[in-house]
Amino acid sequence: MSSPIRHARRDDAAAIQTIFSCPSVIQQTLQLPYPSVGAWQQRLESNDALSHHLVYCDDNDRAVAIASLTRAGNARRAHCGALSLAVHDAHQGQGLGRQLLLALLDLADNWLGLIRLELNVYADNARAIALYEKLGFRSECRLLRDTLRDGSYEDGLLMARLRWPQGGAA
Repeated sequence: MSSPIRHARRDDAAAIQTIFSCPSVIQQTLQLPYPSVGAWQQRLESNDALSHHLVYCDDNDRAVAIASLTRAGNARRAHCGALSLAVHDAHQGQGLGRQLLLALLDLADNWLGLIRLELNVYADNARAIALYEKLGFRSECRLLRDTLRDGSYEDGLLMARLRWPQGGAA
């Protein structure tokens, strides 16, 4: 049996748009409501060498979760990357997000040589924060009234995971 995780393709755009249309995904990500399939098609076919999008597929090879790793484009931050994650409401709490993040951590650590990985999360998203902490992320700062969500300015957390190369000092 093949892995349920694979690189996202252009034809995943409709399934990804469905993921980002879920109420809890809208509530807990920085995406705006009413995402378009066309925007996701364009994003997936851009062949941006700095971005890596992985999807977790159900038994019908339909994407039900997506995680992305975007390497910093600035040469002085070439050792850094940013992560994002979204899981369809019907598939949350099943470990799909954890599996996707582990795949991206492997890519970052063993293939891209990234030392610093960052992510933003709403300060009230205890479930996501607990997952990120289990994977080695630590909160670096609280971003006060960082994001407008459902008419209210909410706090966010900047979390990061540092991993030094073999022989490097911590």
